[in-house]
Amino acid sequence: MEELYEKIKDCCDLELARRDHQLVKNVKQLIPDIMEFTNVILEPSNFDCDTDTYQALQAQYMSIIQDLMNGMDNQDEVLVMDSLYGGLLEFINLFLDESE
Repeated sequence: MEELYEKIKDCCDLELARRDHQLVKNVKQLIPDIMEFTNVILEPSNFDCDTDTYQALQAQYMSIIQDLMNGMDNQDEVLVMDSLYGGLLEFINLFLDESE
């Protein structure tokens, strides 16, 4: 998870530094890694919590992914950046904090 976190952060930081409008293109390269993380999230046995908590976590995550996909489909770099920085990175960070 830490590797995915760093890849996403680097991708966002590169766009913020360069402003070359390559964010959507660069994020497409991360889709396999994001989908692998998604598979972890969608497996209830990976969580030690009650069903309601798991379903809330899953719904929150899927909302982030939906926003990310909508942003990519519409070439909306602001939505993609927000989905990554304010959504996916924060979500992954929850799991990184737990593993420490």
